[in-house]
Amino acid sequence: MNRLIDKFRRTQLGRKIGRQLRFGGRIYLSLGDTKDKFFRPGWECVDLVGSDFLCDLRYGNLPFPDNSVDAIHASHLIEHLTFDQGRLLVQDCFRCMKRGGVIRFATPDLNQLIGKFEASDWHWFLANGASPIFQRVQAGVLPPEHLLLHNLFVGWLASYSGRFDVGGGPLVDVRIVGDKLRELGRYGFRDWCVSLMDPARVPAHVHVYDYPELHDLFVSAGFRLVRNGKFTDSACPAMQSPSIDRQERAEYSFYIEAEKP
Repeated sequence: MNRLIDKFRRTQLGRKIGRQLRFGGRIYLSLGDTKDKFFRPGWECVDLVGSDFLCDLRYGNLPFPDNSVDAIHASHLIEHLTFDQGRLLVQDCFRCMKRGGVIRFATPDLNQLIGKFEASDWHWFLANGASPIFQRVQAGVLPPEHLLLHNLFVGWLASYSGRFDVGGGPLVDVRIVGDKLRELGRYGFRDWCVSLMDPARVPAHVHVYDYPELHDLFVSAGFRLVRNGKFTDSACPAMQSPSIDRQERAEYSFYIEAEKP
């Protein structure tokens, strides 16, 4: 019976009823999410495929009128966009949100990734995000060098899509990774990693942020009360539930939240 109820909740009619019961007709958006990938009752999904609203988020242009959306949530989306694309998206979120609306992004933490690499914490990288790489290495799709510490680190900052490509990132000589990081600094090193990617392949991570950089992006778009929170730590009750996101992501993410004044 529970499986039948869950199946109905995911249908178009079930989702419509759920939105009305949970949010009373207010608009709560989950960006970069399909209807089946991670089910959030009452939320409406926006993505390029398989969503309530189809939209190429690389170019902004969310299909909603000005001042019409109550809340926006995006988990591990913005690092898949270039900086300019991410800026356009945040600006368009501001446009379509109501005054007092809450926006919340979860994204990998650049500073934490660098810290784990500098601590040579290979086990941390294996436990966080390496499973798809390991499976592809086992299947012979990727060479085993992808599991080396420095390549796992680079693969967080610059990677190919596991959905439309074979995953992984550029393979780099271990002797130059530390030198490049010291020479270029965290932002320059990140951009250097991305510059190594094959433009003919389908990208995944292309701009991983730290909190200060994303904070400035939110402020420049017009958002206020920008803050760095934790998993389920939100001013929006609908984002306080553990069901809003995958809890395992909290290990390597930061959560930025803001309001439209």
